[in-house]
Amino acid sequence: TIAVTPTATTIYTVVGTTTLGCTATKTVNLIVNANPTVTAVSNPTAICAGSSASLSAIGALSYTWNPGSSNANPFSVSPASLTTYTVIGSSVTGCTGTATSTVVINPKPSATLSFTNPTCGNNNGVVVINNTSCCAQTISSFASSLGAISGQTVTGLGAGTPVITLTNSFGCTFTVSATLAMTPGPTNITITPTNATCGNNNGSFTFGTPVGGTAPYTYAINGGAFSAV
Repeated sequence: TIAVTPTATTIYTVVGTTTLGCTATKTVNLIVNANPTVTAVSNPTAICAGSSASLSAIGALSYTWNPGSSNANPFSVSPASLTTYTVIGSSVTGCTGTATSTVVINPKPSATLSFTNPTCGNNNGVVVINNTSCCAQTISSFASSLGAISGQTVTGLGAGTPVITLTNSFGCTFTVSATLAMTPGPTNITITPTNATCGNNNGSFTFGTPVGGTAPYTYAINGGAFSAV
């Protein structure tokens, strides 16, 4: 018995000889089946963190993907970091071929918000976007569902919940929101006058506690400068 490893179909001839010198010949046709040529692709090849990609393979009858130990084709994956997947494809004759496909993970933006509530029924609330994105990524746009945005500042906000969206150069997005509450102004104040007497400038006003609003309060008379109550 001999072991052979032909790379192509090969006919082997064996000649047997007896002790008397007689011979006999036999041939064996050893068929070598070709390994399948497997191709693997990822769609897309790069994803945003938390998204998924679809891996697919062609060139064989059945497939096994790793990591994942999946026989699905296509195969949906959501890796947390750059990952190279290997697929083994099997042909109808049981021969195998392998291929790889790498999925790249692009970072998502991140941000926190600081804000000033609107006051006195006005749309004067402000939100400031604090970009906390990692990895030296480029933020291509800031957007807000409410108000007007300039750079990283949103103005013209009343009571409500503006949703802020950051988009980076990879097309990955991040949303964050803040809830602004209206800070009401004073609605009424009691004024008790004391009349001037004897031609003197000794008249006065006494202000009661304002209704509504938030202390501390200031007041102005006849459009003059505001002073503390």
